[in-house]
Amino acid sequence: MKKHITICMLVIAAIQLQAQESTELYLDAIKILKQTTEYTSLNIEEHTSGSQTVSFTNLAYAFWLDGMDTRFKDKNFENFYGDLYIPIKIKEFKATKQKGRSKAQFYVSETENNMFIIELLLFNKKCKAKYPTFYNGRSFAFLFEKRDGGVFLVESLSIQNN
Repeated sequence: MKKHITICMLVIAAIQLQAQESTELYLDAIKILKQTTEYTSLNIEEHTSGSQTVSFTNLAYAFWLDGMDTRFKDKNFENFYGDLYIPIKIKEFKATKQKGRSKAQFYVSETENNMFIIELLLFNKKCKAKYPTFYNGRSFAFLFEKRDGGVFLVESLSIQNN
């Protein structure tokens, strides 16, 4: 029985490690993100980053709706209503934070097919980075692709959450 539990724990840890990137790669992505017109128009001075991930599939659906249907050929979005998502923690992404509390907060998705998404949420007051169960307002999603040892911004999208 103990062997089965140990094996299950190792498999879960291996799955989580597969979805993680290095802190340097995430910092490169954030540096690219900060040069976008969406980010610069918000006049953000500091940000914090959360360790909990957001759903790649749910955010990819927003990009798919915006016309990026060729990027997500392996996903069936025709009758998609959102998936039940259980977040994992990525300490490497949380290490990118500038402050402990901020109005601007970054969250990352797991990596799928060498792509990941960073979502930017904006709040009225400074708070710690904990993804809200319900977010009312505008968020920004940035789709990144890993290739040739680097990271590249593919597309950015503004999402209105009601």
